[in-house]
Amino acid sequence: MSLPKEKTPEEHLDYLESSNKFFLWWAWKRVKDDPALKLADIIINETDFARRTLNPFSHYDDPDNSVAEARVELLAKIEGIHQDTAGEKTSQAFEENCNELLKPLYRERLERDMQNLTTGDYCKGYQCGNLRHEGKTQSEAPQRMFFHIANVRYPGSLFDNPKDLPENFTRLMDYGEQELKATEICTTTWLNSHPRWLELFPQSWQEHMSKALELGNHLGTWGQFITARQTFNHKLAAKMRETGELPFDMKSSWCTIEEMRQQLSKNCL
Repeated sequence: MSLPKEKTPEEHLDYLESSNKFFLWWAWKRVKDDPALKLADIIINETDFARRTLNPFSHYDDPDNSVAEARVELLAKIEGIHQDTAGEKTSQAFEENCNELLKPLYRERLERDMQNLTTGDYCKGYQCGNLRHEGKTQSEAPQRMFFHIANVRYPGSLFDNPKDLPENFTRLMDYGEQELKATEICTTTWLNSHPRWLELFPQSWQEHMSKALELGNHLGTWGQFITARQTFNHKLAAKMRETGELPFDMKSSWCTIEEMRQQLSKNCL
């Protein structure tokens, strides 16, 4: 079976525009529901806006503080547009006017973003295929190793090859046991609400599952709106605009490495 086609520059522009209009809608809605909230705070703390405007990968790639300064100016302009459209009953004018403001940023980053996809730099640092550890255990739980998740199979899905994730987890756990003396693994992600992801884990993963967590400014919350081809998931976004609720809640969980090895041995390897 042939792989899906890599996304086009036009699709990437749609990804940037649609993502940020979606984030701006969410901030607009939050402030509309609670006028005591500050729009800029919602944009930065509850959406992945920063990663899809000025920052290439995260909120923290800013050694000389220039991105932070530019972001303050950008958010001030967005606040101004919000005030200018305050009389509107919907967020449409706010979203469209902000989109015109942001279009030059999209053109500036287009070539770089497409190159990052081609080279795989978008998931640079993932030591175990689709999984990444932090090289340390958690300070509040020294026996527990946190892991992050990416899709290194672009333009395919991390679920396409059923052997991938079991092999990735084996490598992750080998490192944790041998180098960190870890006995447990954990993560926080929207995937913890996704049935296909949960099939990988032992029953204890479900038993230790947290309640739905507050929205974050990272892919642990917003990764569900990115398709395997790294395009914007319009279907899920439309669902959230209709309901006001995330399709997949972000949750935390953990299990022992021994339990995870037994589960993978039984069902996956």
